[in-house]
Amino acid sequence: MRNISRRGLIQALPALVLPGAAWAALQPTPYSGDGPFYPSTFPPDQDNDLVKVEGQVREAGGEVLNISGAVVDANARPVAGARVEIWQCDAKGEYLAQGASGRDKAFQGFGHAVADAAGRFRFRTI
Repeated sequence: MRNISRRGLIQALPALVLPGAAWAALQPTPYSGDGPFYPSTFPPDQDNDLVKVEGQVREAGGEVLNISGAVVDANARPVAGARVEIWQCDAKGEYLAQGASGRDKAFQGFGHAVADAAGRFRFRTI
């Protein structure tokens, strides 16, 4: 472990304190436009893993990405049980709602997660 001088500690103090203080001024997520546009039929698999669709042998094309976050209220308290949905296009840029025949059938295109007791959620996607 490295020894930290008093000066170094004092200089680092804002970085240690600010994250907690930043939570004090949370604002609701602003409105972002129309949507989502739900497709006429949903994929048979609607979980938080958009890369592996139930019944498909292969996984979706594209680079796999893990996304995680937390749902909190304006007072930074976790919102347990919150449903978080994502809608994404496949590696070719095709959305499930577009009904394109060239769409990657191994990509869910839509998924949801339910926040845990700490408000945390995660997705596996491309």
